[in-house]
Amino acid sequence: MKKIFLVTIITMAFACSACSGTKKAVVNTPDSTNSQNNTSVTEAPGKDQKKEDLTDTGSDDKEPKDSSSDVLNNQKESSSNDNSASDFQVLDELSDDLSSFQIQINDVIYSLPMKYSDFTAQGFVMKDDDNEKLESGYYTWSYFNRGDLKLKANIINTDEKELPISECYIGSIEIDKDNKENGKGVFIALPKGVIFNQSTLDDVKAAYGEPSSMYEGSLYTLYTYEFGIYQKVEIEVGLKSGVVDSINVRNLISE
Repeated sequence: MKKIFLVTIITMAFACSACSGTKKAVVNTPDSTNSQNNTSVTEAPGKDQKKEDLTDTGSDDKEPKDSSSDVLNNQKESSSNDNSASDFQVLDELSDDLSSFQIQINDVIYSLPMKYSDFTAQGFVMKDDDNEKLESGYYTWSYFNRGDLKLKANIINTDEKELPISECYIGSIEIDKDNKENGKGVFIALPKGVIFNQSTLDDVKAAYGEPSSMYEGSLYTLYTYEFGIYQKVEIEVGLKSGVVDSINVRNLISE
């Protein structure tokens, strides 16, 4: 019963979305990069086999970092300078509502969930084979590259039949500074102007208030804002840098 219920929620929600119009990204001229195959498929929540939470950051499982408090201020200044803030700014069209599940990357606003084809039209290339079939009610994840920018995304199939990944939806976008060059040359913003690699923990709290849950680790503090089943925004602030160094916007259900 639980399995049917979860799949039905997602399927019905997207069916309603299809009637009212699917959210799409702001169209921009895409870049192009080369892809590599690196298959990694997991079962969707609600199926008999328990699925590992792909966005769980409840433990310090990242590479060790220098946590010396003596370099905190210098690191914060360096982080801000690494980001090409002079080239981009927060767009007026970006929502003030965190539950809009919007994220701005450079000068494009992405609203989740969105069609896989709309996402890749912006120049993002999936490392896995997007011709691989995904069962109805399942979701998987993969890495995407566009130039030096690397991100992780969930892909979900809400159709009643099995579909190739290329015909499914992007349900989450996760960007982490640990990925190559993500701290340089890219501008990423959330509603109310919380900016990747610039905003502090105080900025996050001032914008969105108290989180639904908080994790304080030896390397970072993680704020999680929950909005419903499979709907959340996670914002991580590094202890060493003092600024936002990881963002995960996740909406696997469309209204």
